[in-house]
Amino acid sequence: MTEEYEWQNGDIVRDSNRKIQYLENEDKMNVDFLNYSADISGTGIKFPGTCSKHLMSGYGNSEWNNRTYEFDSYGYPTKIRDIDESRTMEYNIKYY
Repeated sequence: MTEEYEWQNGDIVRDSNRKIQYLENEDKMNVDFLNYSADISGTGIKFPGTCSKHLMSGYGNSEWNNRTYEFDSYGYPTKIRDIDESRTMEYNIKYY
C-alpha cells in the first residue's frame, strides 16, 4: 500500500484519502492519542517531520469533519470536538 502526502508550511494538507485544514495554533502535544491527525509515523507518536505543525481544524473528502478546541492558559487543548453531518464527539483532556 502506498501513501502520498502533500506538505505546505509545515502541515500535511492532503494525504491519500483526504484534504486537511489547520488552525493557526501550533500543536504542542507530542502524542496523537486520538490518532485522527495526519501522522505518517503510524504510531501516534509525533516525530518531527512526520506530523503537522498546527492543530487540525477539519478534514475530509465527500463528508467533511470539523474540529474545534478549548485551550488552557499555556495553549494546550483541554477539549476537542469533532463535528460531522451526523454526530459530535467530544474529548476532555487532563494533563498531569
